[in-house]
Amino acid sequence: MKQLLKLLIFLFLFTFLYSQDKQPLDENILDEAYIGESVVSASILSENITQKGSNTSILNQKDINLRPNAKFSDTLRGLESINIPLGRGMETFDTITIRGIANGTSILVDGVSLNDMNNNTKMLTSMTAMDLEQVEVVRGAFSSIYGSGAIGGVVNFITSMPQELEAKANLGYGNPFVKNGAPQNLIRGYVSVGDAFFDKTFRLKASYGFNVSKGYAADDAWVKNTESGISGYKPSLSARGDEIYIVGNMGRQSFQNHDARIKSQIDINDNGMLDFGFNYSNYNYRHINQQTNLRDSDGNMYWGNDTNGSSGTIPYAFVGGMGNESYHQFVEYIKYRHLFEDSTLELNISRLDGSNTWLSPNNGASPFGGSGVNVDTKHQKTDLNLIYNIDFYNEVLGLLIGADYRLMQMDINESNINDWRYFNSQKISLKQKRGGKNQFGGIFLDLSARLLNKSLILSFGGRTTYWWGGDYYNTNINGSANNNSKFAFSPKASIIYKPLEITALKFSFGQAFRVPTLNQMFVEYTRNDGISFIGNPNLKPETATSFDIGIEQDIVFEKYPLKGKLKAYYFYTDLLNLIYINTQGNNQYQNAGKARIQGLELSYNQSLPLGFGIRASYTYTNSKILKNNVNPSSVGKKIEGISEHMGYVELNYENYGFFGSIGAEFQSKPFSLNNTISKVYGASDEYYLLDLKIGYNFTPNFAIDFSATNILNYKYYRYYRASGAAFFINLSAKV
Repeated sequence: MKQLLKLLIFLFLFTFLYSQDKQPLDENILDEAYIGESVVSASILSENITQKGSNTSILNQKDINLRPNAKFSDTLRGLESINIPLGRGMETFDTITIRGIANGTSILVDGVSLNDMNNNTKMLTSMTAMDLEQVEVVRGAFSSIYGSGAIGGVVNFITSMPQELEAKANLGYGNPFVKNGAPQNLIRGYVSVGDAFFDKTFRLKASYGFNVSKGYAADDAWVKNTESGISGYKPSLSARGDEIYIVGNMGRQSFQNHDARIKSQIDINDNGMLDFGFNYSNYNYRHINQQTNLRDSDGNMYWGNDTNGSSGTIPYAFVGGMGNESYHQFVEYIKYRHLFEDSTLELNISRLDGSNTWLSPNNGASPFGGSGVNVDTKHQKTDLNLIYNIDFYNEVLGLLIGADYRLMQMDINESNINDWRYFNSQKISLKQKRGGKNQFGGIFLDLSARLLNKSLILSFGGRTTYWWGGDYYNTNINGSANNNSKFAFSPKASIIYKPLEITALKFSFGQAFRVPTLNQMFVEYTRNDGISFIGNPNLKPETATSFDIGIEQDIVFEKYPLKGKLKAYYFYTDLLNLIYINTQGNNQYQNAGKARIQGLELSYNQSLPLGFGIRASYTYTNSKILKNNVNPSSVGKKIEGISEHMGYVELNYENYGFFGSIGAEFQSKPFSLNNTISKVYGASDEYYLLDLKIGYNFTPNFAIDFSATNILNYKYYRYYRASGAAFFINLSAKV
């Protein structure tokens, strides 16, 4: 990596010196050469952040529609250094990992923060990509603007807003190519209606999307020991390398999700704009149709007996580690922006309420019923932001100042219930209550200078944040945990230099922090392999110090109207107070020590003749544990869960009414301290995926498209068995 860094620095200096005797190209060439990089950000912050000296990716509607993108997070696949889960069809924790930093991404929709109790968001899995106009991704530490959590980067999903009467509708159906290898009987729909009233000063849009599927059997049922007189056991290994026996599967994860959104904008005079909106999202799933491979001496199906109820044995094998879940989320926001002659003032208020019910079986329960546990989790988040942006000296200098406040709270009630299969099952007794709060208050500023006819852009800023975590309680523990508090200063600096209008050299440095998530502080969970996870309300915040340096080169042909961009970045991050699970003790979350992540990001986008285009990316990530007080044996090894290599290449086409793409995606096996066995339940494997989308516009307002995902039917696990080869046919219309 030192050689790569030296190479990038050399390119930086060489381009700088070489450009001193060169005349700049026409000033319009730069904007024309950027692919899909117009900014329609929903707030001052997101507009400001895309202009920093970091690796930024912007996807427009064309980019989104050319690929088989179903949900918000699908649109990020193939972008350098970004990893999203590819599990069993519906992701209940739809995380976005940037540059290998877990739970370190600030996730926004229309500029409104959706980060929840895990510093990711459950509900991206319900939000349909058909609702999107643009997606913005900025990599690097950005606590200086967004506060806690933005240690890996920021993603802003921007939904569309019609400027005239417009109605859209999509309806599609999908199924696996191989029986029970992917979500079965998948039906996906979307409808939206919008218009602009009163000389287009009042814009209103309502949309609704849904997914319904019978799911597929992604969870193997396994036991540690056999019973005499019973046949059908299949020897296997667990992800940790222990000998186990596959006895069937835990059933299909039948699921449905819904997403409804109302979005409005009102122009107030010539200088003000009021935004307000509401979003309701829901998912729920149930495990159905469990299967057993076991037979008794008479050849009858065997499900075990109620005396073998410990974890990992029959009949718990067919229900252990799984359950039924229903999650509801409400988001409301109101934003006001006022334009002065040289400045802008913005006030944002948003509220997120989440309610989750999780049903799981007790020992001795079976697929046909039995006692269980109902875990009701409620969490709330309130955000207040005040931002002021002003330009001086003909926009040579710019100053962004702001203040914000955030309150987060989580409360968990666990109760014993009669039957683990039903959400309305009677509660027998209360097992436990636990919860607590996080509060943040911060002030921040950012000063930018646009020099040398805007060919040199300097930016310096920082944030001071006070975090208070308290009111912790747990009815199963005597006494209460200590309240936590911390002042954090998060500086940020960046340089953008354009020696030529088609060349940009970028450098950024920043420090960021992430307070422990409410889940890390309060979780109490045992997997079906017997491994428990215990929260720790006394955790300290993680901190990150990072920098990146890169070059962006537009590819322009004088004789042909073809546009392209080549990007290369080196990134480096030091993590302190790394939160780690104490696998050598009681599996409690603890602050372990120090880690380092560094790597290289490469991407290339190019338009080609006849309507074709290519898109490619590669990411190399090298991680290392430098200090670990919890598990010293991990020192010198990689961070768990990080893939060293990720790559993507795509050929796309749009011309003569036809559109679509074919894309190949690769990711190496994430590192595991336990030398995880591959291709078994609980493992996390490498994968090689090939996806296809072909469509045709019969008229400007009516189209049909066909998608095929994981065409090679590559079998791999991301804890659960991931979806195999599947197809989806979609009809779309608009008026």
